[in-house]
Amino acid sequence: MTDTSYQTSENITVWRSISDSLLKIRTEHIVVTLAILLLVVFVVYPYGTMLKKSIVTKTGDLTLEHIKEAFASGDVFLEPLINSLSISFFVTLICLVIAMPFAFLVSKTDLPFKKLISIGLIVPYILPSYGLSMSWILLFSKKGVLEFFWGKELGFSVYGYWAIVTIQAIHIYPFAFILLTNAYAQLNQEFFDAGRILGGGKRYVLWRITIPLLAPAILSSAILVFAYAMAEFAPAMLLGGPEGIYVLTTQIWSFATVFPTNLPMAAILAITLMLCTLTVLTFNQIYLARRRFTTITGKASRIDIVALGKWKYAALAGCFAFLFFVIILPLFTLMLGAMIDIWGKGYGLGNLTLKHFKEVFFELEDCKRSILNVFSLGVSAGAVAVVIGMVISYFIIRSRQAASRALNLVAFIPFVIPGIVIGIGLILSFTRPPLALYGTIWMLLVGYVIRFLPIVTSSGTAAFRQIDEELEEAGRIFGASWIKTQIKILFPILKSPLIGAWLLVFVSVMKEVSMSSIVWSPGTEVAPVMALIAFADGEFSQAVSLSGVMIAVVLVGTWLAVKIGAVKFVET
Repeated sequence: MTDTSYQTSENITVWRSISDSLLKIRTEHIVVTLAILLLVVFVVYPYGTMLKKSIVTKTGDLTLEHIKEAFASGDVFLEPLINSLSISFFVTLICLVIAMPFAFLVSKTDLPFKKLISIGLIVPYILPSYGLSMSWILLFSKKGVLEFFWGKELGFSVYGYWAIVTIQAIHIYPFAFILLTNAYAQLNQEFFDAGRILGGGKRYVLWRITIPLLAPAILSSAILVFAYAMAEFAPAMLLGGPEGIYVLTTQIWSFATVFPTNLPMAAILAITLMLCTLTVLTFNQIYLARRRFTTITGKASRIDIVALGKWKYAALAGCFAFLFFVIILPLFTLMLGAMIDIWGKGYGLGNLTLKHFKEVFFELEDCKRSILNVFSLGVSAGAVAVVIGMVISYFIIRSRQAASRALNLVAFIPFVIPGIVIGIGLILSFTRPPLALYGTIWMLLVGYVIRFLPIVTSSGTAAFRQIDEELEEAGRIFGASWIKTQIKILFPILKSPLIGAWLLVFVSVMKEVSMSSIVWSPGTEVAPVMALIAFADGEFSQAVSLSGVMIAVVLVGTWLAVKIGAVKFVET
């Protein structure tokens, strides 16, 4: 009896151990499977639906009529496409012209206040593009801020092709500046010394050594800027619309929102825009994969700092003058515009008031609702994206399977897809049961989570790579389930990256306007879109006040993320 009891007890222990192990595996797999299912439903399915809409008739038959119609309509397809490509080209060129000298100054010279200048040069990207566009109009328009203080007419149109190029370049050049600054900082001085020893002059060193070594950073900067410029929406809408200049993003918005809507044409334009961005990014990857750009070796290298000499303070003055025009002047103009009591009476102290902020916060119902909506969506989207993104990041790092690489690719897709394309995919996919989300606040929440999920996954994968698996194994040895291991062991370690990712998603929601401009519906307004629409309708005080609130939130949120050490400033 004793042997039998012992054997029975041992069997029970073994079965409990097996069942516990199965439960742990099942829990982990269930969580990961749910995350994958969400990605398939809300990322993969909308793009498939968008493609189907462009090549299938209402009766379900395959057709190329929509595509033929698009190519035959030069004014609604080819013209916006050419505008998008040409604007993006000039924006890229200007961004490189701006970024290269500033990157050189802050990374390779003895310029004073380099840290302050570096931070300032990144700020224009943190500012929403719709805010920069509004400030441009208020500053340079007839009877605008500049004419009022200068006392003379400027004599040029504030709207048009080059206005779009200018604002987009101001908004996007920080991408190129960051990449080129890092590239300059890593250049090994020995390469230049070798060139001079062999008799090469300054021109030879520039074209045969410096430019080739900087080639990957220059190309990556150009590709990233070009792709981002293709996806920009607000500058083209505010500065191009009044002049009849359309780009792909504004034409997609028009087909999707202006009656009579044409969703098949919107889908074709969205696919075209997506293919343009994916093509240039793929070209960048192929180019870099085929060439070697090694500048850092195993031995110590010398990084020399160039002495500016008598040009030091001239360069410093130039940096501060540039920052004044791209940061201080736009913010001052927006603040002044938000306080104008009666438009047309000038910008004197007697015509300034704070009543417009009171109106948008307490009196105008749609503005109050839009502010509440965007704040609640920012908080919720950040939380949901962090939970899903961290689960996906965990699986990507801990799994050795090919599925993890595929999951990484799917999770990264929204980063390279323009927001307005995501919006079109959501509208086409979730207007009917079983997931009839269109017209509800949930559609916006899904859109924001998808749009900014790559922020969390990139942060999460970097964090999980630094955590040894032995910590999890120790938790399991002591009987903790997989979920308990995550909550009790990993989450406390990941607290800083989690907070940082949440803050970055929250700040990004405050800036986002392209996707939400076609997904919102009456009752689900968000402040950035309300500001854009109000400004286009001539409600300048209401629009600028809302923009001012959003910019303040963005700047404070970014500062807080950096201050608490959740993220580095460049990561924003």
